Amino acid sequence: MKRILLLCGIFMILANVGFGQTDKLVFASEIGRFEANVSRNRPELYQSAFANLTDMMQKEIAGNKTEAAKLSGDAKKALQAKIDDRERYFGEIKALSDKPSQNADAIKSRLDLFLQTL
Repeated sequence: MKRILLLCGIFMILANVGFGQTDKLVFASEIGRFEANVSRNRPELYQSAFANLTDMMQKEIAGNKTEAAKLSGDAKKALQAKIDDRERYFGEIKALSDKPSQNADAIKSRLDLFLQTL
């Protein structure tokens, strides 16, 4: 019985690591899609990729805020610092979003910074 519980615990830890890495890979892939479509001058496609990226960022920030509400002490401070960084990058990206083809390099650099916080 103890072995089964231990195996279940290990599986849950591995599953959580896998999901986090999957989210990061999906985000990185979407950044690549955005960048490729900007370079090909395909507005409908880079706008779609940009919309997906902003949606992912908003969900990540909201999820972190929910998680931070449950924490206290140093763990909460560390997560809040990460949330603050993500919100700053998100705000900078949104400010540049009115002309994504002209601001593609600046947007990509901030998207990469956001990706590093995942």
